[in-house]
Amino acid sequence: MKYRFLAAGLIVLLSACSSDADQEVVEDGATEEENTAVEEEESDEANQEEAAAEREANEPEEPEYYEIEDLSRELTDIEEKLMRMPGPYHGDDFDADAVMEELSHIDENTSEDEAFEAILSLIHEPYYEDVEQVIAFNPEIEVDSETPEEEAPEDELPSTSHFSILLDASGSMNARNQNGTRMDEAKEAIEAFVGTLPENSTTSLRVYGHEGDNTNAGKELSCSSTETIYHGETDADALSEVLDDVDAVGWTPIAQAIEDSQEDIPEDATDVIVYIVSDGIETCGGDPVKAAEELVDQDIEPIINIIGFQVEDDDYQSLIDVAEAGNGEFTFVDSKQELEDYWEEEYRRMMDAWDEWKRAAMDEVNERSAELKDQANELKDSIMDKSEGEFANAQVIIDRLVEEEQIESSVRRDLWSEFYNRKNDIWSYGYNTGVENWSNAYNEGIDRWREVYHLGNEKWSEYYNK
Repeated sequence: MKYRFLAAGLIVLLSACSSDADQEVVEDGATEEENTAVEEEESDEANQEEAAAEREANEPEEPEYYEIEDLSRELTDIEEKLMRMPGPYHGDDFDADAVMEELSHIDENTSEDEAFEAILSLIHEPYYEDVEQVIAFNPEIEVDSETPEEEAPEDELPSTSHFSILLDASGSMNARNQNGTRMDEAKEAIEAFVGTLPENSTTSLRVYGHEGDNTNAGKELSCSSTETIYHGETDADALSEVLDDVDAVGWTPIAQAIEDSQEDIPEDATDVIVYIVSDGIETCGGDPVKAAEELVDQDIEPIINIIGFQVEDDDYQSLIDVAEAGNGEFTFVDSKQELEDYWEEEYRRMMDAWDEWKRAAMDEVNERSAELKDQANELKDSIMDKSEGEFANAQVIIDRLVEEEQIESSVRRDLWSEFYNRKNDIWSYGYNTGVENWSNAYNEGIDRWREVYHLGNEKWSEYYNK
Protein backbone atom coordinates (compact mmCIF):
# COMPACT_ATOMS: atom_id res chain seq x y z
CA MET A 1 0.00 0.00 0.00
CA LYS A 2 2.89 2.19 0.83
CA TYR A 3 4.48 1.53 -2.52
CA ARG A 4 1.20 2.19 -4.29
CA PHE A 5 0.96 5.71 -2.89
CA LEU A 6 4.61 6.29 -3.67
CA ALA A 7 4.08 5.31 -7.32
CA ALA A 8 1.06 7.49 -7.63
CA GLY A 9 2.95 10.42 -6.24
CA LEU A 10 5.79 9.82 -8.68
CA ILE A 11 3.39 9.78 -11.62
CA VAL A 12 1.84 13.03 -10.52
CA LEU A 13 5.24 14.62 -10.18
CA LEU A 14 6.32 13.41 -13.62
CA SER A 15 3.11 14.65 -15.14
CA ALA A 16 3.59 18.03 -13.63
CA CYS A 17 7.13 18.23 -14.92
CA SER A 18 6.08 17.19 -18.42
CA SER A 19 3.33 19.78 -18.49
CA ASP A 20 5.72 22.53 -17.50
CA ALA A 21 8.21 21.50 -20.17
CA ASP A 22 5.58 21.43 -22.86
CA GLN A 23 4.40 24.88 -21.85
CA GLU A 24 7.95 26.18 -22.12
CA VAL A 25 8.32 24.73 -25.65
CA VAL A 26 5.05 26.27 -26.75
CA GLU A 27 6.01 29.63 -25.36
CA ASP A 28 9.46 29.48 -27.01
CA GLY A 29 7.86 28.64 -30.41
CA ALA A 30 5.39 31.53 -30.20
CA THR A 31 8.20 33.91 -29.34
CA GLU A 32 10.23 32.81 -32.35
CA GLU A 33 7.23 33.29 -34.70
CA GLU A 34 6.51 36.70 -33.25
CA ASN A 35 10.14 37.73 -33.63
CA THR A 36 10.17 36.54 -37.26
CA ALA A 37 6.99 38.47 -38.04
CA VAL A 38 8.41 41.60 -36.47
CA GLU A 39 11.65 41.20 -38.36
CA GLU A 40 9.78 40.70 -41.65
CA GLU A 41 7.58 43.72 -40.95
CA GLU A 42 10.59 45.85 -40.15
CA SER A 43 12.31 44.59 -43.29
CA ASP A 44 9.27 45.48 -45.43
CA GLU A 45 9.14 48.96 -43.93
CA ALA A 46 12.84 49.40 -44.58
CA ASN A 47 12.42 48.24 -48.18
CA GLN A 48 9.50 50.60 -48.69
CA GLU A 49 11.45 53.49 -47.22
CA GLU A 50 14.43 52.61 -49.38
CA ALA A 51 12.22 52.42 -52.49
CA ALA A 52 10.57 55.72 -51.62
CA ALA A 53 13.96 57.31 -51.10
CA GLU A 54 15.15 55.92 -54.42
CA ARG A 55 12.05 57.23 -56.22
CA GLU A 56 12.50 60.60 -54.59
CA ALA A 57 16.15 60.65 -55.63
CA ASN A 58 15.24 59.76 -59.23
CA GLU A 59 12.30 62.11 -59.43
CA PRO A 60 13.07 64.98 -61.88
CA GLU A 61 13.68 68.33 -60.33
CA GLU A 62 11.07 71.02 -60.69
CA PRO A 63 11.67 72.53 -64.17
CA GLU A 64 13.08 76.02 -64.42
CA TYR A 65 11.85 78.63 -66.88
CA TYR A 66 13.33 81.67 -68.57
CA GLU A 67 11.68 85.03 -68.05
CA ILE A 68 11.31 87.74 -70.70
CA GLU A 69 11.65 91.31 -69.58
CA ASP A 70 9.42 94.08 -70.91
CA LEU A 71 6.85 91.80 -72.52
CA SER A 72 4.68 93.53 -75.10
CA ARG A 73 1.88 91.06 -74.34
CA GLU A 74 1.08 88.11 -72.10
CA LEU A 75 2.44 84.70 -72.97
CA THR A 76 0.05 82.10 -74.29
CA ASP A 77 -0.15 78.69 -72.59
CA ILE A 78 2.05 77.05 -75.19
CA GLU A 79 4.58 79.89 -74.97
CA GLU A 80 4.82 79.49 -71.20
CA LYS A 81 5.63 75.80 -71.66
CA LEU A 82 8.25 76.56 -74.32
CA MET A 83 10.11 78.96 -72.01
CA ARG A 84 11.34 75.91 -70.07
CA MET A 85 15.12 75.54 -69.90
CA PRO A 86 16.42 72.85 -72.28
CA GLY A 87 17.39 69.33 -71.24
CA PRO A 88 21.03 68.21 -71.29
CA TYR A 89 20.49 65.86 -74.26
CA HIS A 90 18.61 68.07 -76.74
CA GLY A 91 19.35 68.50 -80.42
CA ASP A 92 22.87 67.51 -81.48
CA ASP A 93 23.70 66.60 -77.86
CA PHE A 94 21.21 63.75 -77.90
CA ASP A 95 22.78 60.51 -76.58
CA ALA A 96 20.35 57.61 -76.24
CA ASP A 97 22.64 55.52 -74.03
CA ALA A 98 23.23 58.41 -71.66
CA VAL A 99 19.52 59.13 -71.48
CA MET A 100 18.74 55.48 -70.75
CA GLU A 101 21.26 55.47 -67.94
CA GLU A 102 19.49 58.52 -66.47
CA LEU A 103 16.17 56.64 -66.77
CA SER A 104 17.33 53.37 -65.18
CA HIS A 105 14.93 53.91 -62.29
CA ILE A 106 11.86 53.67 -64.52
CA ASP A 107 9.98 50.38 -64.06
CA GLU A 108 6.45 48.96 -64.14
CA ASN A 109 5.60 50.99 -61.02
CA THR A 110 6.43 54.30 -62.71
CA SER A 111 3.34 56.22 -63.78
CA GLU A 112 2.90 57.49 -67.33
CA ASP A 113 3.12 61.10 -66.17
CA GLU A 114 6.31 60.42 -64.25
CA ALA A 115 7.87 58.68 -67.25
CA PHE A 116 6.84 61.49 -69.58
CA GLU A 117 8.29 64.17 -67.33
CA ALA A 118 11.50 62.19 -66.81
CA ILE A 119 12.06 61.82 -70.56
CA LEU A 120 11.10 65.41 -71.35
CA SER A 121 13.42 66.82 -68.69
CA LEU A 122 16.35 65.25 -70.52
CA ILE A 123 15.50 66.04 -74.18
CA HIS A 124 13.52 69.31 -73.99
CA GLU A 125 14.59 71.57 -76.88
CA PRO A 126 15.68 75.23 -76.36
CA TYR A 127 12.59 76.97 -77.71
CA TYR A 128 12.87 80.03 -75.48
CA GLU A 129 15.05 82.11 -77.83
CA ASP A 130 12.66 81.56 -80.75
CA VAL A 131 9.64 82.39 -78.60
CA GLU A 132 11.29 85.60 -77.41
CA GLN A 133 11.94 86.65 -81.01
CA VAL A 134 8.40 85.75 -82.06
CA ILE A 135 6.98 87.98 -79.34
CA ALA A 136 9.42 90.81 -80.09
CA PHE A 137 8.88 90.59 -83.88
CA ASN A 138 8.18 94.08 -85.20
CA PRO A 139 7.05 94.35 -88.85
CA GLU A 140 7.18 98.15 -88.95
CA ILE A 141 9.47 99.63 -91.60
CA GLU A 142 11.14 103.03 -91.24
CA VAL A 143 12.50 104.74 -94.35
CA ASP A 144 15.86 106.42 -93.73
CA SER A 145 16.28 107.88 -97.23
CA GLU A 146 16.27 111.67 -97.02
CA THR A 147 13.76 113.49 -99.17
CA PRO A 148 15.18 115.95 -101.73
CA GLU A 149 15.04 119.65 -100.96
CA GLU A 150 16.40 122.14 -103.46
CA GLU A 151 19.06 120.08 -105.19
CA ALA A 152 18.68 116.74 -106.91
CA PRO A 153 20.87 113.89 -105.69
CA GLU A 154 24.11 113.48 -107.62
CA ASP A 155 24.20 109.69 -107.56
CA GLU A 156 21.90 107.99 -110.03
CA LEU A 157 19.95 104.96 -108.89
CA PRO A 158 18.72 102.28 -111.25
CA SER A 159 15.12 102.97 -112.20
CA THR A 160 12.46 100.37 -112.54
CA SER A 161 9.65 102.66 -113.69
CA HIS A 162 7.62 101.52 -116.66
CA PHE A 163 5.42 103.82 -118.74
CA SER A 164 2.78 102.04 -120.78
CA ILE A 165 1.11 104.13 -123.51
CA LEU A 166 -2.11 102.96 -125.14
CA LEU A 167 -2.95 104.87 -128.33
CA ASP A 168 -6.44 105.03 -129.79
CA ALA A 169 -6.30 104.26 -133.54
CA SER A 170 -10.03 104.50 -134.15
CA GLY A 171 -11.34 106.28 -137.24
CA SER A 172 -12.45 109.32 -135.25
CA MET A 173 -8.79 110.13 -134.57
CA ASN A 174 -8.64 111.26 -138.22
CA ALA A 175 -10.80 114.28 -137.36
CA ARG A 176 -9.11 117.53 -138.34
CA ASN A 177 -7.65 119.82 -135.70
CA GLN A 178 -5.83 123.17 -135.88
CA ASN A 179 -2.44 121.55 -136.47
CA GLY A 180 -3.56 118.50 -138.44
CA THR A 181 -5.55 115.46 -137.32
CA ARG A 182 -6.08 114.32 -133.77
CA MET A 183 -3.79 111.41 -134.54
CA ASP A 184 -1.04 113.79 -135.69
CA GLU A 185 -1.26 115.77 -132.47
CA ALA A 186 -1.42 112.59 -130.40
CA LYS A 187 1.77 111.33 -132.03
CA GLU A 188 3.54 114.64 -131.38
CA ALA A 189 2.36 114.66 -127.80
CA ILE A 190 3.54 111.10 -127.21
CA GLU A 191 6.95 111.79 -128.73
CA ALA A 192 7.37 114.89 -126.59
CA PHE A 193 6.12 113.08 -123.52
CA VAL A 194 8.51 110.15 -123.93
CA GLY A 195 11.36 112.63 -124.31
CA THR A 196 10.68 113.91 -120.79
CA LEU A 197 10.48 110.58 -119.01
CA PRO A 198 13.10 109.66 -116.36
CA GLU A 199 16.29 108.01 -117.49
CA ASN A 200 16.64 104.27 -116.97
CA SER A 201 12.87 103.81 -117.28
CA THR A 202 11.18 101.54 -119.81
CA THR A 203 8.34 102.35 -122.19
CA SER A 204 5.81 100.37 -124.17
CA LEU A 205 3.46 101.61 -126.88
CA ARG A 206 0.33 99.63 -127.67
CA VAL A 207 -2.15 100.65 -130.36
CA TYR A 208 -5.75 99.49 -130.46
CA GLY A 209 -8.48 99.53 -133.12
CA HIS A 210 -5.79 99.85 -135.83
CA GLU A 211 -7.03 96.96 -138.00
CA GLY A 212 -10.22 96.57 -140.00
CA ASP A 213 -12.12 99.82 -140.38
CA ASN A 214 -14.82 101.85 -138.67
CA THR A 215 -17.67 100.26 -140.62
CA ASN A 216 -19.87 97.47 -139.31
CA ALA A 217 -18.14 95.08 -141.68
CA GLY A 218 -14.74 95.87 -140.19
CA LYS A 219 -15.89 96.10 -136.55
CA GLU A 220 -15.14 92.51 -135.47
CA LEU A 221 -11.54 92.66 -136.69
CA SER A 222 -10.99 96.17 -135.37
CA CYS A 223 -12.45 95.40 -131.93
CA SER A 224 -10.13 92.42 -131.53
CA SER A 225 -7.00 94.33 -132.53
CA THR A 226 -4.49 95.53 -129.94
CA GLU A 227 -0.75 95.31 -130.59
CA THR A 228 2.45 96.35 -128.84
CA ILE A 229 4.57 98.11 -131.45
CA TYR A 230 7.33 99.31 -129.11
CA HIS A 231 8.77 97.90 -125.88
CA GLY A 232 12.14 98.68 -124.35
CA GLU A 233 14.28 101.39 -122.84
CA THR A 234 12.80 104.85 -123.07
CA ASP A 235 13.91 106.17 -126.45
CA ALA A 236 11.86 108.94 -128.09
CA ASP A 237 13.56 108.58 -131.50
CA ALA A 238 13.00 104.83 -131.71
CA LEU A 239 9.40 105.23 -130.63
CA SER A 240 8.86 108.01 -133.19
CA GLU A 241 9.83 105.66 -136.00
CA VAL A 242 7.18 103.06 -135.15
CA LEU A 243 4.56 105.78 -134.67
CA ASP A 244 4.93 106.88 -138.27
CA ASP A 245 3.27 103.67 -139.48
CA VAL A 246 0.17 103.95 -137.27
CA ASP A 247 -3.06 104.94 -139.03
CA ALA A 248 -6.45 105.72 -137.48
CA VAL A 249 -8.94 103.35 -139.11
CA GLY A 250 -11.17 101.38 -136.75
CA TRP A 251 -13.25 101.19 -133.59
CA THR A 252 -12.31 101.78 -129.92
CA PRO A 253 -11.64 98.58 -127.86
CA ILE A 254 -10.32 100.37 -124.75
CA ALA A 255 -11.19 97.50 -122.39
CA GLN A 256 -9.30 94.94 -124.48
CA ALA A 257 -6.27 97.22 -124.71
CA ILE A 258 -6.21 97.66 -120.91
CA GLU A 259 -6.46 93.89 -120.37
CA ASP A 260 -3.66 93.18 -122.87
CA SER A 261 -1.41 95.90 -121.42
CA GLN A 262 -0.62 93.63 -118.49
CA GLU A 263 1.63 91.70 -120.89
CA ASP A 264 3.71 94.86 -121.42
CA ILE A 265 4.70 95.32 -117.77
CA PRO A 266 8.27 94.08 -117.06
CA GLU A 267 8.67 91.62 -114.21
CA ASP A 268 11.22 93.84 -112.44
CA ALA A 269 9.13 97.01 -112.62
CA THR A 270 8.48 98.56 -109.22
CA ASP A 271 5.96 101.11 -110.45
CA VAL A 272 3.88 101.44 -113.60
CA ILE A 273 1.89 104.32 -115.06
CA VAL A 274 -0.48 103.59 -117.93
CA TYR A 275 -1.42 106.49 -120.22
CA ILE A 276 -4.45 105.97 -122.43
CA VAL A 277 -4.57 108.48 -125.31
CA SER A 278 -8.09 108.58 -126.77
CA ASP A 279 -10.69 110.88 -128.23
CA GLY A 280 -13.71 108.87 -127.09
CA ILE A 281 -15.25 106.06 -125.15
CA GLU A 282 -15.37 102.29 -125.59
CA THR A 283 -17.26 101.32 -128.78
CA CYS A 284 -16.70 97.55 -128.83
CA GLY A 285 -18.96 96.51 -125.96
CA GLY A 286 -16.16 95.98 -123.44
CA ASP A 287 -16.07 97.14 -119.82
CA PRO A 288 -13.01 99.41 -119.44
CA VAL A 289 -13.86 100.24 -115.82
CA LYS A 290 -13.73 96.55 -114.87
CA ALA A 291 -10.57 96.07 -116.92
CA ALA A 292 -8.93 99.01 -115.11
CA GLU A 293 -9.93 97.65 -111.69
CA GLU A 294 -8.47 94.23 -112.52
CA LEU A 295 -5.22 95.72 -113.82
CA VAL A 296 -4.58 97.86 -110.73
CA ASP A 297 -5.41 94.85 -108.55
CA GLN A 298 -2.06 93.34 -109.57
CA ASP A 299 0.77 93.25 -107.02
CA ILE A 300 2.48 96.26 -108.57
CA GLU A 301 -0.79 98.28 -108.71
CA PRO A 302 -0.36 100.37 -111.87
CA ILE A 303 -1.88 103.84 -112.16
CA ILE A 304 -4.06 104.50 -115.21
CA ASN A 305 -4.29 108.05 -116.55
CA ILE A 306 -6.56 109.07 -119.43
CA ILE A 307 -5.45 111.85 -121.82
CA GLY A 308 -8.39 113.02 -123.93
CA PHE A 309 -8.26 114.84 -127.28
CA GLN A 310 -11.31 116.95 -127.93
CA VAL A 311 -13.52 114.47 -126.11
CA GLU A 312 -17.25 115.07 -126.49
CA ASP A 313 -19.05 116.33 -123.40
CA ASP A 314 -21.13 113.14 -123.17
CA ASP A 315 -17.97 111.02 -123.08
CA TYR A 316 -16.21 112.86 -120.28
CA GLN A 317 -17.77 110.96 -117.39
CA SER A 318 -17.16 107.54 -118.93
CA LEU A 319 -13.45 108.27 -119.31
CA ILE A 320 -13.27 109.82 -115.84
CA ASP A 321 -14.76 106.59 -114.42
CA VAL A 322 -12.06 104.54 -116.13
CA ALA A 323 -9.31 106.80 -114.78
CA GLU A 324 -10.73 106.66 -111.25
CA ALA A 325 -11.00 102.87 -111.45
CA GLY A 326 -7.33 102.89 -112.36
CA ASN A 327 -6.39 105.16 -109.43
CA GLY A 328 -5.42 107.83 -111.94
CA GLU A 329 -6.79 111.01 -113.51
CA PHE A 330 -8.56 112.08 -116.67
CA THR A 331 -7.04 115.13 -118.32
CA PHE A 332 -8.26 117.06 -121.33
CA VAL A 333 -5.08 118.60 -122.66
CA ASP A 334 -3.45 120.66 -125.32
CA SER A 335 -0.73 118.05 -124.96
CA LYS A 336 1.90 119.80 -127.08
CA GLN A 337 1.87 122.94 -124.95
CA GLU A 338 1.64 121.05 -121.68
CA LEU A 339 4.53 118.81 -122.50
CA GLU A 340 6.62 121.78 -123.64
CA ASP A 341 6.03 123.34 -120.23
CA TYR A 342 6.79 120.03 -118.63
CA TRP A 343 10.09 119.89 -120.45
CA GLU A 344 11.44 122.98 -118.70
CA GLU A 345 14.75 122.10 -117.14
CA GLU A 346 14.12 123.78 -113.80
CA TYR A 347 11.25 121.45 -113.00
CA ARG A 348 12.79 118.42 -114.64
CA ARG A 349 15.68 118.62 -112.16
CA MET A 350 13.37 118.35 -109.14
CA MET A 351 11.22 115.73 -110.84
CA ASP A 352 14.31 113.60 -111.28
CA ALA A 353 15.33 114.23 -107.68
CA TRP A 354 12.00 113.03 -106.36
CA ASP A 355 12.00 110.13 -108.78
CA GLU A 356 15.40 109.02 -107.51
CA TRP A 357 14.34 109.47 -103.91
CA LYS A 358 11.25 107.40 -104.54
CA ARG A 359 13.29 104.55 -106.00
CA ALA A 360 15.88 104.64 -103.24
CA ALA A 361 13.13 104.61 -100.59
CA MET A 362 11.20 101.84 -102.36
CA ASP A 363 14.39 99.75 -102.60
CA GLU A 364 14.92 100.32 -98.89
CA VAL A 365 11.35 99.24 -98.13
CA ASN A 366 11.67 96.16 -100.35
CA GLU A 367 14.96 95.17 -98.74
CA ARG A 368 13.70 95.61 -95.18
CA SER A 369 10.45 93.81 -95.96
CA ALA A 370 12.43 90.89 -97.42
CA GLU A 371 14.60 90.75 -94.29
CA LEU A 372 11.55 90.67 -92.03
CA LYS A 373 9.89 87.96 -94.11
CA ASP A 374 13.08 85.88 -94.00
CA GLN A 375 13.25 86.34 -90.23
CA ALA A 376 9.64 85.19 -89.86
CA ASN A 377 10.34 82.11 -91.97
CA GLU A 378 13.53 81.28 -90.07
CA LEU A 379 11.73 81.44 -86.71
CA LYS A 380 8.90 79.32 -88.05
CA ASP A 381 11.26 76.68 -89.42
CA SER A 382 13.39 76.67 -86.27
CA ILE A 383 10.44 75.97 -83.97
CA MET A 384 8.95 73.36 -86.29
CA ASP A 385 12.30 71.57 -86.75
CA LYS A 386 12.95 71.48 -83.02
CA SER A 387 9.50 70.03 -82.33
CA GLU A 388 10.09 67.26 -84.85
CA GLY A 389 13.58 66.56 -83.51
CA GLU A 390 12.35 66.37 -79.93
CA PHE A 391 9.59 63.96 -80.93
CA ALA A 392 12.04 61.75 -82.85
CA ASN A 393 14.34 61.56 -79.83
CA ALA A 394 11.40 60.73 -77.57
CA GLN A 395 10.42 57.86 -79.88
CA VAL A 396 13.92 56.39 -79.64
CA ILE A 397 13.85 56.46 -75.83
CA ILE A 398 10.33 55.06 -75.56
CA ASP A 399 11.26 52.13 -77.83
CA ARG A 400 14.40 51.46 -75.78
CA LEU A 401 12.36 51.42 -72.55
CA VAL A 402 10.10 48.77 -74.07
CA GLU A 403 13.03 46.72 -75.38
CA GLU A 404 14.66 46.71 -71.96
CA GLU A 405 11.30 45.79 -70.38
CA GLN A 406 11.18 48.86 -68.19
CA ILE A 407 7.67 49.73 -69.40
CA GLU A 408 4.78 47.81 -70.95
CA SER A 409 3.65 48.20 -74.55
CA SER A 410 0.43 49.82 -73.37
CA VAL A 411 2.45 52.52 -71.60
CA ARG A 412 4.51 52.93 -74.76
CA ARG A 413 1.36 53.81 -76.75
CA ASP A 414 0.29 56.38 -74.18
CA LEU A 415 3.74 57.99 -74.01
CA TRP A 416 3.98 58.06 -77.81
CA SER A 417 0.59 59.78 -78.05
CA GLU A 418 1.51 62.36 -75.43
CA PHE A 419 4.77 63.29 -77.15
CA TYR A 420 3.04 63.25 -80.55
CA ASN A 421 0.38 65.68 -79.36
CA ARG A 422 3.07 67.89 -77.84
CA LYS A 423 4.96 67.93 -81.14
CA ASN A 424 1.82 68.90 -83.07
CA ASP A 425 1.00 71.73 -80.65
CA ILE A 426 4.50 73.18 -80.91
CA TRP A 427 4.68 72.67 -84.68
CA SER A 428 1.35 74.46 -85.12
CA TYR A 429 2.52 77.32 -82.91
CA GLY A 430 5.66 77.75 -85.00
CA TYR A 431 3.75 77.58 -88.27
CA ASN A 432 0.90 79.90 -87.27
CA THR A 433 3.09 82.58 -85.70
CA GLY A 434 5.49 82.37 -88.63
CA VAL A 435 2.74 82.84 -91.19
CA GLU A 436 1.24 85.69 -89.17
CA ASN A 437 4.56 87.52 -88.83
CA TRP A 438 5.39 86.95 -92.50
CA SER A 439 2.01 88.35 -93.54
CA ASN A 440 2.45 91.37 -91.27
CA ALA A 441 5.88 92.03 -92.77
CA TYR A 442 4.50 91.64 -96.28
CA ASN A 443 1.54 93.95 -95.68
CA GLU A 444 3.72 96.53 -93.93
CA GLY A 445 6.09 96.44 -96.89
CA ILE A 446 3.22 96.98 -99.33
CA ASP A 447 1.77 99.83 -97.26
CA ARG A 448 5.11 101.60 -96.85
CA TRP A 449 5.92 101.01 -100.52
CA ARG A 450 2.64 102.67 -101.49
CA GLU A 451 3.28 105.61 -99.19
CA VAL A 452 6.70 106.18 -100.70
CA TYR A 453 5.40 105.64 -104.20
CA HIS A 454 2.50 108.06 -103.86
CA LEU A 455 4.61 110.70 -102.11
CA GLY A 456 7.25 110.48 -104.80
CA ASN A 457 4.63 110.65 -107.55
CA GLU A 458 2.85 113.51 -105.82
CA LYS A 459 6.03 115.57 -105.68
CA TRP A 460 7.00 114.45 -109.17
CA SER A 461 3.58 115.56 -110.42
CA GLU A 462 3.84 118.94 -108.68
CA TYR A 463 6.79 119.86 -110.90
CA TYR A 464 5.23 118.14 -113.90
CA ASN A 465 2.12 120.29 -113.58
CA LYS A 466 4.20 123.46 -113.28
